[in-house]
Amino acid sequence: MHAILMIGNAKSHRKVTVHSRLLRRGSCDGRSREGRFLAAVRAELREMVGGDPTPAERTVIERACWVRLHLALIDERVAGGAVLSAHDQRSYTAYTSTLVTLLRQLRLLQTDKPAIEPEGPRLAELMALGEAERRARATAA
Repeated sequence: MHAILMIGNAKSHRKVTVHSRLLRRGSCDGRSREGRFLAAVRAELREMVGGDPTPAERTVIERACWVRLHLALIDERVAGGAVLSAHDQRSYTAYTSTLVTLLRQLRLLQTDKPAIEPEGPRLAELMALGEAERRARATAA
């Protein structure tokens, strides 16, 4: 299940934007499209941590959900043809950075592991080979 915030709103109530009071309060019920988006993101992240997150993981998941909602709302504005102000551009960059940090905390991004195993011998192997060659020369002399 992928969380997608659909562009446009069929209902005739006010649109939620990045600057809405609803988001500043941190409250959003599950009936609105934003609430459904948060629930879908929450479910995705819980599934990725194994389905039963610890209290610390729940806290990180909740923060990541809200950050993704903010990013989706900005993406929606851009897709609608709006030009982002310098402030909105900086906010978008900050939200993106925050999301990456939160996902690293959940161990979803493993940037410390090399993608490809390096070719050739390792340093310890080279040092052992050099030591063996030195010993062989010392015994030969």
